Amino acid sequence: MYRQLGPEDMAAVMRHYLSLCPRDRSLRFGVAKSDEAIARYCDTIDWAQARLIGYFARKRLCGLIELSAPLSGATPAREGAIVVAPGWRRRGVGRRLMRMAAVAAKRESCDRVLFFWQDGNDGFGRFLAACGGIVEGRGGSGWIDLSRPMRKASARQAALASSPPAVRHAL
Repeated sequence: MYRQLGPEDMAAVMRHYLSLCPRDRSLRFGVAKSDEAIARYCDTIDWAQARLIGYFARKRLCGLIELSAPLSGATPAREGAIVVAPGWRRRGVGRRLMRMAAVAAKRESCDRVLFFWQDGNDGFGRFLAACGGIVEGRGGSGWIDLSRPMRKASARQAALASSPPAVRHAL
């Protein structure tokens, strides 16, 4: 189930971020934040200005996109950040979250959603481009231009997004 999140979802957001491995924490926050730093970050979310949209499976938050408070500048924009749990990646969850965030931002007269990522995270640049985003240079920054339609997910991606991840058994 996809839906907009509010302050009542703070515990789910914190659990989602705390479940990330050090590499994923680094990719999301720029550094591998400690549990305490993640708790402090979650306490600073401005629920009145920011927009968070989540994907829940079996009542657990498995994907999250955050849009910052509106940025000042000539072009109305927000900064975006997205994290999908490893078992739900490459199943259309991120693409649908991007599309929902674009609709939410556009509804508030936002023209762009900006994304910044670490050098070497080429996968995110490819993902952003696959969603119709514009990637500058060899990675590190890009945006979704809300004046253009986003690309639609394939039928296969839509089917994968609606099915649970495969259960993995340890030997």
